[in-house]
Amino acid sequence: MTMRQTICIFSFVTAGLMALSALSQSADAQTVISKEIIPLPANMMTWGAPEPRMEGEPADPDPKTFGMDKATGIYRHPDLTPQGAGAHPFPESLNYVDLSQYALKTKVEAFYPWVVATGHTWQSIIDMGGHRFMYDYYRDQYVIYDITDPKAVTKVASHVIDSKTEHPYGPFNVQYNKKQKSLIAVQCYETPRYGILSNKYTQPEKVAVIRNMKFTRGFRIFRIDGPDSWKLLSSVVLDPKVGQVDPSVPTSQLPQEGSGCLDVPYYVGEKYLFVAGAPTDDYSLQEYKSVLYSAAQLAYDISDPEHPKLLSIWSVPGQKVGEEAAYQQNPRYGNKTSWMGARMPLFIPRAPEYGGKYGYAA
Repeated sequence: MTMRQTICIFSFVTAGLMALSALSQSADAQTVISKEIIPLPANMMTWGAPEPRMEGEPADPDPKTFGMDKATGIYRHPDLTPQGAGAHPFPESLNYVDLSQYALKTKVEAFYPWVVATGHTWQSIIDMGGHRFMYDYYRDQYVIYDITDPKAVTKVASHVIDSKTEHPYGPFNVQYNKKQKSLIAVQCYETPRYGILSNKYTQPEKVAVIRNMKFTRGFRIFRIDGPDSWKLLSSVVLDPKVGQVDPSVPTSQLPQEGSGCLDVPYYVGEKYLFVAGAPTDDYSLQEYKSVLYSAAQLAYDISDPEHPKLLSIWSVPGQKVGEEAAYQQNPRYGNKTSWMGARMPLFIPRAPEYGGKYGYAA
């Protein structure tokens, strides 16, 4: 690899897979890779009629209180907004959608028109047998690519689940585990945050749909024997009354409390696993309209991946039923807009296995 091509990365966009190389010695001028602009209708450049608000929700901010500062070029955000859809333009807003592609000190080495989903996917990369593989996946399907040569990427395998017999996919973390002497994947599963429920305050029937969904609300651990060959080692429900379950038990028979674990678990391949989630329905003091739970932080010992052990659960006073007095002290209480509780597992700069003592929670 030359000094001019020092970094190779892959990024997914809605158009497809791009192989990019960063150029350490190149002009500062921005390069236009493609030019495509779509004008906006005039009615999208004005605010629509105010949406009806529920009691406690913030009002739409005064347009004069936010926007671009012409003197500094810095955008000023509104102090408070309701949760809602639609454009809220300010005087400096573009009157077109810019779909052009730009590059700065970057060269497109290859492009592949492949996507698993056009809106959102997860990726994970592993090295195995002298090859580098990338998983691109979402809830109902995955594709595995051999990306060893960024200029000659190939598809290795793909699969679309049968929702009647197979478990949906969730975000996973792959690390080398010394006990197993192989790569293992920790994969999380949680209740949906959008697509079914838009306003829990007015849609009790859809709240019931989510409460009664049948799947593992927690995580599973797999041993990776090959890019498309995984062996299930254990399955864990976050509810401490349940804990580890027999993977052969149908999901329709599993206890259905809590949120499951949110997004990518924290794991470095050693002893400890950290996930965010509501272990029971008690963790439900939550303002956000489409989320039923207020996630805590959970720590597990998975030094034996076949027998995970729950170590602790940590949450802020005011997240659980019975803690309403503390919850009502939060200045965001009652606004039906703010996200309460964790959004992700702990951010841990140095793993506890290597002497780390601090984790940071959002």
